[in-house]
Amino acid sequence: MKPVVNTVKIVVGIVLVIIGLIGGLIPIFQGWVFGIPGLMLLGSVFPSVKKWTNDVLEKANEVWALSTLTFAHSVVRVVVAEQIYRAFSIVQGLP
Repeated sequence: MKPVVNTVKIVVGIVLVIIGLIGGLIPIFQGWVFGIPGLMLLGSVFPSVKKWTNDVLEKANEVWALSTLTFAHSVVRVVVAEQIYRAFSIVQGLP
């Protein structure tokens, strides 16, 4: 039974990672929603994938979030641009 479960995890993980990669190319499609679970599934079968994902998290200098909500990529761009503009306005003393 274990080989069947591992095979299903591998197939589903690869499909989710591929969908996640496609989602990274399409602005209205949230690719990370599929890519991260795919990597988690592959990490449960392949220790090297799990080590790689842990290494990526350890090397990150900062992890930040705009909110606890999930935003579309286009909304995040607008929010970040607005906050940068607001910060420069405050520093320059503009209303």
